[in-house]
Order: sequence, then structure tokens, then C-alpha cells
Amino acid sequence: MAKRGRPKGSTYPDGPYLDQIADALTREPNKSANSVIMKIAGELGIADYRQQEAFRRRLHDKWSAQKEERMTEARERHEERNCPAQRVVKRNRSILDVVQSIEESPAMKVARIYENLPHVKLQKIYDDLPHVRIQKMLDDMPAMRMQRMLEKLNL
Repeated sequence: MAKRGRPKGSTYPDGPYLDQIADALTREPNKSANSVIMKIAGELGIADYRQQEAFRRRLHDKWSAQKEERMTEARERHEERNCPAQRVVKRNRSILDVVQSIEESPAMKVARIYENLPHVKLQKIYDDLPHVRIQKMLDDMPAMRMQRMLEKLNL
């Protein structure tokens, strides 16, 4: 006769829930794992008592087995979040590495592509022409701004 139920080893992916439990218990050590599990069940919309109980039992069993390693990881995450940014950079990476990662980021690559577009280069050349710079300086003068406002008001 074949065994019933789920095959051995085919468990639910409860890792994120276990991490949530560890994070909550790191922030508030006076809470119990069961109260955090029931809060997660409520957030997931599990309303049926039997489903809640199955969810609680399943997570509590896994929590009991993995508690120590999950709590260690959660404490490390908590320390990193509460460290000032400079200390994290100094501890993990040098300033040069941070600047290099910014330079190699997708956003910077897009910015470089944009700067090299022909119409952008032409606009820069045009903006650097002496008479254009003088005209922009004149346009930014307070008297010219007042004149434009009066023209808008038809006075």
C-alpha cells in the first residue's frame, strides 16, 4: 500500500517566513515565535482555524529545527542595518570599490550613452557659443524676468 500525503523532501518554501520570525524576534525579544507566526498567517489572509493551525505547526516545527542559525543571520542583518553607512563601507569595501561599482552601474552606463548621443553633443556645443551664453545670462537677470512676467500679464 502506497504512503499518503506529500512525498518526503517536498516541503513548502518557508525560508522567507522563518527569516521574518527571526527578524521580529531580534527586534522584539520578548515576543514568542507562535505570536509572530500567527501575525504572518494574518498578513497572508489565512482565516480558517484549521489552516492557521497547520501553518503554525509546520512553521513552528521548522523554526525549532533551524532557530539558532536563523537567529544568528538575523542578528547580523540587524547589526548591518543599524550601522552608520561609513562604518559599513569601511568594514566591507574601500571607497574606491564603492566608486567603481557606481561607475559600473546600469544607470551610469545609460547616462554615458545619453551623453554620447549626437543631438546632446550638438546642444552642448551650441550652449558653449559665446552669444548663446550671453543671451542666457541676460535672460536670467531679474529685470528680464520681471519683463517676461509683465508680458504674460499683458501690462
